[in-house]
Amino acid sequence: MSSVETTVYLIRHGERSDCIEDCVIDYEGDPPLTDYGKKQAKLAGQALSDTDAAIIYTSPFLRCVQTARTLAQGFGKPCQICLCTSLGEFICRPWVSKQPILHPLDFLQQECPGLQGVIEELPQFEEATMDAVQRVCDTIKKLAKEHHGKTIILVTHGQGIQSAVEWLSGDELYEIPYASITKLVKEDDCWSCAIAARASHWQSAASSPESTSHNDI
Repeated sequence: MSSVETTVYLIRHGERSDCIEDCVIDYEGDPPLTDYGKKQAKLAGQALSDTDAAIIYTSPFLRCVQTARTLAQGFGKPCQICLCTSLGEFICRPWVSKQPILHPLDFLQQECPGLQGVIEELPQFEEATMDAVQRVCDTIKKLAKEHHGKTIILVTHGQGIQSAVEWLSGDELYEIPYASITKLVKEDDCWSCAIAARASHWQSAASSPESTSHNDI
């Protein structure tokens, strides 16, 4: 009997507003995307337009929800968007310096009409790094099992993507650009990394004039 492939696309959120030059706003750990970040996300969606994904799971952080919505617009096909709190940021240094305060569900649903799901309680600061790695990897495996033989898109954070690729496929990623596309394929009980943090869909465009780095946390 032939094996069945399950495809999981891991998308890092686009450029975040608190990582641009001279930003003085305290976003309480939950900043929005910049306009350029939204452009990056739309281009990522266009790059995925030939896939058969019908659902996007997103971290509840605002930058990820905005990425999911804009990615879906670029995707150009009907796509369900669902919250998944366990795809959230690592709640420990150096990724956050205090407990993040997330935007409420009604605000996220205004930002992303049709958004489904609820915001569950985040881990408490400081979450152990290995607990965060386990949390994200377990979530990816759980969602892959629920969507066996299909294609899903997960919008999450850079460190989660880096850790998941290393732990599930054994490959190493040293840089996860904003709005990059990573493709994991599960066949039987084996995971492989078919695309590693590709960002050529937006890197060919002009760089953001405001950004200090496209690889900030």
